[in-house]
Amino acid sequence: MFFFIIPLFAAVLKLFYLLSHRYYVEHLIYSIHFHSFFLIFLTLGLPLLIFLMGLLDLVLETKIGPFFGRDPGILFPLVAGMVLYNLLALKRVYHQPWIVTGIKTAGLLLCELAIVTFIYRPILFFLTFYTL
Repeated sequence: MFFFIIPLFAAVLKLFYLLSHRYYVEHLIYSIHFHSFFLIFLTLGLPLLIFLMGLLDLVLETKIGPFFGRDPGILFPLVAGMVLYNLLALKRVYHQPWIVTGIKTAGLLLCELAIVTFIYRPILFFLTFYTL
């Protein structure tokens, strides 16, 4: 189900870089790499971060561990990882100035949020609801 987001994100990339004269397939490859990073970051990076925050909390008694173990605390490293990776990858692949890359990163991540919120989640809900 997650694989429906990849071509939609590539289409949004194609719209953002319309004047770059790149084929849709090139944007699709970038989209595959971006979502692969996202999945690897979710499966390896976040549990490691939660473990390290718990360890830091245990050693220094900072009381920061429970915050990062809950939903609001986990969103910050998740969004920061997505923004940082997308910013650096867009700069490397499309070779535009930093300010243009930053603006396009913000726009692309807002489009990704819209795709997940308005397309992916309703489809997932109805598929789950009607298969029960």
